[in-house]
Amino acid sequence: MSSYTWIENSRNAYLLLMGLTFLSLHVCCHFVSDPTSLQVLSNQYEKLIRIIGIYFVMDCFYVKTYDLILHHVCFLCILFYNYYFDVSCEGRFVFLYPLMNTQISSIFYVLKHYLSKKSFLFNVNAALFYIVFMKYQIYDFYNKLIDNHVSFYMFFSKYYQTNIYFGSISVLSCCVLYILNIYWCMIIHKSLYRSITKYISINKEFICHYLCSYTSWINIPVSIYVYSCNPTEKYVFDLIGITAFSVSSYMYHHDIFMQLYHNKIETYEFPDKDNIELFMNNCFLIHLRGFLGVVTNYYRNPWYSSVLFLSGICHMSFLYNGVINIVKHLIDLDQDHQEKETFTEGSTKWMAVPLVLDVCFLLANTTKEIFIPLFFIQVIMILLFVMKPFDKLTNVMIYIFLNIQNFYFCLSNTR
Repeated sequence: MSSYTWIENSRNAYLLLMGLTFLSLHVCCHFVSDPTSLQVLSNQYEKLIRIIGIYFVMDCFYVKTYDLILHHVCFLCILFYNYYFDVSCEGRFVFLYPLMNTQISSIFYVLKHYLSKKSFLFNVNAALFYIVFMKYQIYDFYNKLIDNHVSFYMFFSKYYQTNIYFGSISVLSCCVLYILNIYWCMIIHKSLYRSITKYISINKEFICHYLCSYTSWINIPVSIYVYSCNPTEKYVFDLIGITAFSVSSYMYHHDIFMQLYHNKIETYEFPDKDNIELFMNNCFLIHLRGFLGVVTNYYRNPWYSSVLFLSGICHMSFLYNGVINIVKHLIDLDQDHQEKETFTEGSTKWMAVPLVLDVCFLLANTTKEIFIPLFFIQVIMILLFVMKPFDKLTNVMIYIFLNIQNFYFCLSNTR
C-alpha cells in the first residue's frame, strides 16, 4: 500500500468516525431535555472540537485542493476566536453545535468510495448524502448560524468590540464557510444534472428560452405588491426599470423560442440579423433597470448625487463597450467558433460588472435583515454564472434568483 493510499484511508476513517459521533450526539440532543444531560453533551462537544481542530491543522499539509484548505483555515479561525475570547459555554454550544453537525454528511461522502457504482446501495447512499448535505450544510447553516440573531449575538457581538480585527476575521470565516458550502452544492447539482440527463432526453435550449421568456414577468406583480404597502413617488423609477426589463426579456427569449419551435435554427449561440435589435434592447434595458434601482434606493439620500454619478458612468462606459462588441460582431457574422465565444463572454461581462456595482451600492444602503439574504443570493448568481451546473438550463436558475433578488431589492427600497 502506497503512502498516499494509506493517508487517504486514514482520512476517510477519521471522517467516518467523526460523522458517526456527531450524528449520535445530534440524536441524543433531540431526546435529552434535562440541564445535567445537556451539560454532559456540551462537554463532549468541547472535547471533539479540540480533536477536530488538531485534525484540520494536520490535514492542511495533505489536502491538494484549495477549497478544502480554505475550509480548514476558516474553521480554525473560528476555533481561535472561541478560545481567544473565552466564549461562554452557552454561546459556544449554541454556535458550534450546528457547525459541527455539518460533519454528519461526511458519513455518506466516505461510504461512496467503498460502494460499487452499479449497486443499489450506492444510489441510496448518494440520495442520503444529498439530503443530509442540503439539510445541515445549506439550510441549517444559514438559519442557525448566518441568519440567526441569537447565536450570532452569543458568539460574536458580546466579544466583537474587544478586538474588532479578530472579530471580523471570525465573522468573515463563517461567511466563507457558507460560500464554500454553496460552491460544493453547485458541484453536487452539476453531477446530479449530468446523471439525470443521461437517461432523460430533453431539448434544453428550447425549454430554457421558453421558461426565461415568462419567468421575468413575475417581477412586475411582486414589485407592485411590495410597493403598494407604502406607496411613494420614488417607486415609479424602479417600476419603470422592472417593467421595461421584463418586457424586453420576454421579447428576446420568446423570439429565440419561436425560432427553435419552427425549426428555423437548431441551436442558439449568438444573435443574428433577425434578432440583433431585440438583443441590443435587452442589454440596454438591463443597464437601465440596474441604474433606476439605484436611483430608487438612494432617493433623498445624502450620497444620492455621488452614487448616481458613479453608477451612471459605469453603466455608460460598459454599455459603450457592449455596443462596440456588437458592432464588431455585425461586421462579420461568419466568424469562427472562438470569436463567437469571445462575443458572448464580452457581452456578458459588459452587463455584469455595472450590475454587480449596483448591488454593492444597494447592500451599502440597506438593513442587516435584507443585507444577509441579498448578499448570498448575489453569491449564488455569480457561482451559477461561472460554474453553469445545469448547462444551458442554468439561465433559468439565474432568472429565478433574479426574481428573488428583485424581491429583496424592493424590500430594501421600502426601508
